[in-house]
Amino acid sequence: MRAKQKWLLSTLLVSSLGAQVVPHSALADPEPAKAPDETQIKNDKAAAAFIETPAEVVSEETADRTLYSKEYLMSDNSRETVLSAAPLHYRDDNGDYQDIRLSLTLEEVLPEKESAPTADVPADADSQPAESTESESTPTESTPTADSPAAAPEAASDAAKPEASALRSLSSASLAEPAAEAPSAEPAKETPAQPAPSADEPAAETPAAPQPAEDKPAPAAEEPQAPAAEPSSAPAAPSAEAGYTSATVPYTPSLHNAYAQGFSLGANGSTVGLVPVGAQDAQADVSQSASGQLSYANVWNSTDANLALAASGVEQTLNLASADAPATFRFEVQGPLGADLTSGSLAVSPAWLTDANGQRREARQTLREESGVRYLDVEADHRDLAYPVELHTGIMLQTTAQTATVTAEPSESAEASAGMRTFARSAPKPLDRRTYLQFDLSGLPEDAAIREAYLTSATGGEAGNPDTLRVLRAVEPWNEATLTSDEQPRTALRADGASYGKLRTDESGQPRIDLDPDLITRWLTDEQPNYGVQIDSAGEPTSFAEAPQLHIRHGGDAVSTLSAAGTPMQFQYFYDDQSRLQYILFSSGERINFTYDTNGNLIKREYVQGF
Repeated sequence: MRAKQKWLLSTLLVSSLGAQVVPHSALADPEPAKAPDETQIKNDKAAAAFIETPAEVVSEETADRTLYSKEYLMSDNSRETVLSAAPLHYRDDNGDYQDIRLSLTLEEVLPEKESAPTADVPADADSQPAESTESESTPTESTPTADSPAAAPEAASDAAKPEASALRSLSSASLAEPAAEAPSAEPAKETPAQPAPSADEPAAETPAAPQPAEDKPAPAAEEPQAPAAEPSSAPAAPSAEAGYTSATVPYTPSLHNAYAQGFSLGANGSTVGLVPVGAQDAQADVSQSASGQLSYANVWNSTDANLALAASGVEQTLNLASADAPATFRFEVQGPLGADLTSGSLAVSPAWLTDANGQRREARQTLREESGVRYLDVEADHRDLAYPVELHTGIMLQTTAQTATVTAEPSESAEASAGMRTFARSAPKPLDRRTYLQFDLSGLPEDAAIREAYLTSATGGEAGNPDTLRVLRAVEPWNEATLTSDEQPRTALRADGASYGKLRTDESGQPRIDLDPDLITRWLTDEQPNYGVQIDSAGEPTSFAEAPQLHIRHGGDAVSTLSAAGTPMQFQYFYDDQSRLQYILFSSGERINFTYDTNGNLIKREYVQGF
């Protein structure tokens, strides 16, 4: 009976409170407010003296811009240098660096410029070809050393300081910012003169419609769609109509209304063009030209095309709608192109397929010569992929960036050791992916006090799994052109066995990899050779190989090293197994503890008294 009465009393109490559970403390009289604890106040003030206020961007130092880097002044007087694997700027008519704008303009509406000789361009440059074109079109491979991971760039008229931007490149031509080029002679009626290029920038040459070689047969009438590997006819003859170009990128693109005329890219005395063979003469949809894009429908059977400007060059995306799309696409190559698919500071970009489910697969590119004409065959094996499938190709600047991603091939694959696999083929289980990055830090002072370093990707996308992604230090040289699943440099973790970096999401929701600042310091002081890092993302795809950027914050106001009593003291940094600052220990015994959430964001700093 008593139990039943207690149950009824409890039910009535809960009902009267609106079915809310009220803790016992809420039913008691409120406790009087406690007076501030003087000791706690003192400790809070002492902690504030040790804690470094998060730095915010005050302004960009535009005078310190380079083709591949930016520098920002921070609120604590430190500097944040951003090194990019893709160009960030182009030079305007005054020789000043401006942010890249991906926009296409009809060639005929570009303003006329008076062609005047300058210190860098001879007076008769309009009628004389650049003498260095042939030598620049042959890349020279550089050998990395422990003292200098990147060879010094060619001296330019205004290049007073070295490029600090990105990773070492594979040729001496690609290590420098593209140099000035003497514009070729063109009829003024068809192609207006362009502004004189600067010494360290790709020439603002006027793109000309490609002309057929003298030993080629006259172009035949347009043929029906023929996706065969061998061309059935020569490419359509280029017309004299004005194409599309841009003056707000660090190269000279040339795109056309008719897809059959192909596209080209010019920089640093070289021009490379790709003209499709056997394609329909589809006309461009120019509605997105202001955003740097032209699209073409039904260029091959079940295939549409899209040409788009990127910071590094022209990207071509072929959209394969069904299995009826060709398995091989052929392009006539115009301009010098070596067996390694490079020409001076230009290169044919790697080709790969992406299907509707996100599966990625390499596409093989082969340079062939038939009857004195060179062709680029792109073999796109889209069997067993989910449609629509995208085939990515293009022509790019060779930047000072060395990046590569190696995917472990299945052991039963006969092609496992044939070459580098940029992306994984479809497989029953995820394949290990390892991305290698190497940045040239020669633009930073050796004694720079590194306060923060982290990696981001300019393209966004999947970043990987923070629980499995690791960053290791490369301990020997490597070459992006020869890196394979069987030929990779040796790597090392930190001395305590921890990763050199931790993947997390910042306050704005963007993924980043926080790096151990000590690693950058040892590279700058040559305590360890700078061979870059390996990002081991296990079976997870990561976007850090696509237009990566390295952010380094250095210098600025020093953090207070005075104790609560105002006396100088020494301190040590301690990191956890995820490369996060765990606590700062001072010689007085005082310490500052740091607490992080599950995403790696700092959520608490706590001052602890000493002895």
